[in-house]
Amino acid sequence: MTLSTDGPIDLGMTSNDVGGEPKKRQNNRRPRSRGLGMLTFVVLAWLAVFVAPVYFSLDPSTARIPLRPGLSLHYPLLVVHVWSGTVAMLTGLMQMWPWLRRAHPRVHRVAGRVYVVAVVAGAPALAALIAIRSQTLGDVSTAVVVGFGVQTVLWVWVTATGYRRARQRRWADHRRLMIYSFALTLSIIWSRIAFVVAMMIPGADMRWVSENTGWFPWVLDLLIAHWWISRTQRRPLQLSAATQDEKVTV
Repeated sequence: MTLSTDGPIDLGMTSNDVGGEPKKRQNNRRPRSRGLGMLTFVVLAWLAVFVAPVYFSLDPSTARIPLRPGLSLHYPLLVVHVWSGTVAMLTGLMQMWPWLRRAHPRVHRVAGRVYVVAVVAGAPALAALIAIRSQTLGDVSTAVVVGFGVQTVLWVWVTATGYRRARQRRWADHRRLMIYSFALTLSIIWSRIAFVVAMMIPGADMRWVSENTGWFPWVLDLLIAHWWISRTQRRPLQLSAATQDEKVTV
């Protein structure tokens, strides 16, 4: 699995290859490294503040959503979704760092497989939670249910297709699809940020915000991902020599 950049394959150059070129290439990577560092900080902070203190204790009373009384599977489904989402976030971050892909391609591939499994495990649990919420926990907007449903289908489809493209050694297609997949994985972060920001705005219509949480977080993330893909598509696709020599990928 690779969340790398498109373009001609770059197997890496040393200071003896072309005078001054490696230093220039390294300088060009600094803004991207800062961006990835900021993204890593945001994701880790999110997991540390909103996830670990609540769901790692396995205490249903601490759940951040209302649980249906008498439905024993509700909390286990929530835990499966949260834990699989946590694994997907962490392994997805690992895929984002080019250094790991170049220096440790086997670790990169294993983390990629774990990411795919986490998405495949988390999506059905999310679908079940959406069904429970829409049918048993009060007045839920149809737009919210449909939005989360579309996101769930896209999440699985994009991830599975991206994995197949890696098996086919279609690296550019793989890269695009897996960036979209990771954007869908991170969309939950936007929904919480939106609520916090809305509560700070005097007179904000919280009902309107709630009714649109099924759409705008993941749509916004996909738009950001598309912008990033367009911005970086001409950069070299940096694969290790070992990856280029393999007959079977991922």
